Amino acid sequence: MHYTEEQVDSILHELNIRLLAGLINSSDVARIFTYRAEKEYGRKHLYTSSDVRRHVKSKTLPVAHRVHERMNLFKVEDAFTADLQPQKWRRDDQISVNSKDDLQST
Repeated sequence: MHYTEEQVDSILHELNIRLLAGLINSSDVARIFTYRAEKEYGRKHLYTSSDVRRHVKSKTLPVAHRVHERMNLFKVEDAFTADLQPQKWRRDDQISVNSKDDLQST
């Protein structure tokens, strides 16, 4: 899904996220990921800073500024464009599609 600038501003306001020089911290990214998981995939999944670190490690979320070893800042737009659908969700979706196909063929 593509978010317009107005939509991003509205979501940031709704989540009470304030930008620091146009950047956000990992807790804010986690809140945006949680919001997106529900809105885009219909999944109630609470993202944490640990999940954000996994995204950084897997290179699906670039760090915009490294403050120090334990604190990174991210571009807001990257939080809205990062791929959220983990392999587990893809497997679950594939299983449910195959299950529906199996039921229809009987």
